[in-house]
Amino acid sequence: MLKTLQSLRDFTLSAIDGEIGAVRDVFFDQEFWTVRYLVVNTSSWLLGRNVLLVPRSLGELDNFHRTISVDLTRQQVKDSPDVDTDQPISRIEEIKYHRYLGYPFYWGGIAGPLPGAIPAVPEPQFPAQEDVPSKTEETHLRSAKDLEGYTVDASDGEIGHVDELLITPGNWRIAYLVLKTKNWLPGKSVIVPTQAFTRVDWIDRSIGVTLSREEVKAAPEFDMTRLEDSSFRGELHHYFANHLHV
Repeated sequence: MLKTLQSLRDFTLSAIDGEIGAVRDVFFDQEFWTVRYLVVNTSSWLLGRNVLLVPRSLGELDNFHRTISVDLTRQQVKDSPDVDTDQPISRIEEIKYHRYLGYPFYWGGIAGPLPGAIPAVPEPQFPAQEDVPSKTEETHLRSAKDLEGYTVDASDGEIGHVDELLITPGNWRIAYLVLKTKNWLPGKSVIVPTQAFTRVDWIDRSIGVTLSREEVKAAPEFDMTRLEDSSFRGELHHYFANHLHV
């Protein structure tokens, strides 16, 4: 199943004892294109405060009711450490958050998303003190919302910009980016897998892809109605199996 970031913003987060709020953004690990945190706006409940949720605390997505279950109480969410979600999340802030809920850290060589739902009373699993990152250690977390609009540079020149992100909620990976090519091919949006992107320049607001402009032009076109269609996923796999230069 693929979900656009925009469609996830329509989902309500429901804790064990009531609603929390709605998805506002996600912070992802640019090394592995893995979602590490959901940014949730609590609206009038906590005066619009933004809180973080990690994928390991999330249950199934209910597409009919547009809800995502959360294996936490509202009080646990309310008492979680404050984080300025309009700025890059520091490693120190992450440590405070994980220690508060008793979650193991995901860094230290562990790639990919954290395992499934935590038990009702989680047992803390912290790395040795010498394994805890220093204040100066770089974090690879970035805002998905900020990535929207970035210029896309193909191997032979500029091709367009990032228009949307496609996420697989099962493992909370950003699997594809939707590229809008209107500045070269009016009105067309195509899908490109994240493994085809070689760099993200957060200062110049640009991202590089291994494909040529012609290869991007010929990529499968984005169609919201086909995201759950297995034949469409087959088309994506077939095209990029023959064109990826990674």
